[in-house]
Amino acid sequence: MSAGETTVDHVDEYQLINCIATGTHSQIWEVAESGGEHFAMKLLLPDAFRDPAQRRVLKHEARIAKMLRHPGLIRFHKVVVDKHHAYFIMDHFRAPNLKQQIQSDLPAVQLRFRKIVESTCLALQHMHDLGWAHRDVKPDNILLNRNSEIRLIDFSLALRIASGLGKLLAGKSKVIQGTRTYIAPETIKRESSTARTDMYSLGVTFFEILTGRPPFLANSPNDLLRKHLGEAPPAPSHVNPNVTPEADRAVLRMLEKKPDKRFRDLNEVFSEFRNIQPFKQEVESKVMRQAAEDAREQEAASLGVRISSRGDAFRTQQQQDDVEAVPEAAPPIEPPPARDANSRTPERPRPRPRPASVPVPPAPDHDDLPFMDELPEIN
Repeated sequence: MSAGETTVDHVDEYQLINCIATGTHSQIWEVAESGGEHFAMKLLLPDAFRDPAQRRVLKHEARIAKMLRHPGLIRFHKVVVDKHHAYFIMDHFRAPNLKQQIQSDLPAVQLRFRKIVESTCLALQHMHDLGWAHRDVKPDNILLNRNSEIRLIDFSLALRIASGLGKLLAGKSKVIQGTRTYIAPETIKRESSTARTDMYSLGVTFFEILTGRPPFLANSPNDLLRKHLGEAPPAPSHVNPNVTPEADRAVLRMLEKKPDKRFRDLNEVFSEFRNIQPFKQEVESKVMRQAAEDAREQEAASLGVRISSRGDAFRTQQQQDDVEAVPEAAPPIEPPPARDANSRTPERPRPRPRPASVPVPPAPDHDDLPFMDELPEIN
């Protein structure tokens, strides 16, 4: 198939195998090259392809990804933007994102909390050392596999970190970009992004791993922004009492409203968490509990078979030893005594039915807004 040609199941020389995710402007596909090697493709949807701004965003993300060479960052291969389509090719890292795993088995994620802290801090620090801020750090953009390896993805919002004179001349941003649940206060105020901007978003992510929910919940997007600006976050242990005071202090420092009050960099964050215990008691995942239950059931079933086998062998031996033994007849069943109409048998109290658990409705989700054109006045 020649370059530039698109069919239902092919884009250029890549066969479309499986659609992994669909967003507002693009899709992520598992694709196979003609040689059989599998990759992931970020492909602009038709409407986005016709928008020059979206094509620029795709090329911007590809340009940044091409510079990044770290085991915790998704590896980029090539970008194609022509008159037929726009896409780029990256490694296909077979793993669900952290958001999905928090929702499906939070304890399993908590068991790997230390590894997640190490990998995310080192990957983001690599970006910061090269002078870039990710600006959209959240569980949705962190892939985690069974071996506790992570890949940070989606560099579409990444920007140069302004420093020195450039920071003074940068002024306020005209457009606010980010995800409301994880957005840093300085971003809401249209100030320049720094490494500590990513640190705040990572702090929200760590809070969510420790507790199962982000620090701020609100009934409207504007209320959520106000909380980021002016409301002190709760300590993680207020939501999950199993979190240690040391983990509380570390996360709350990452969530300071003023960037200067946060850690110096993510190397310091990693060092802090490396020296503390995040949980008071050991966490057990649903997978571990289910495996233990399965083992107990198998053991009980095996024990039952062994007991039955011993009983059968005993009865067989007894029959051989006493072939003339005749089993006794079962005693006749006597009818129950007639009930006197005037007598009452006290009824046994029936057990009171346990109330069914009422599911708690999830908090409104405002995370699907990675681009915010205007910010209302926040008092």
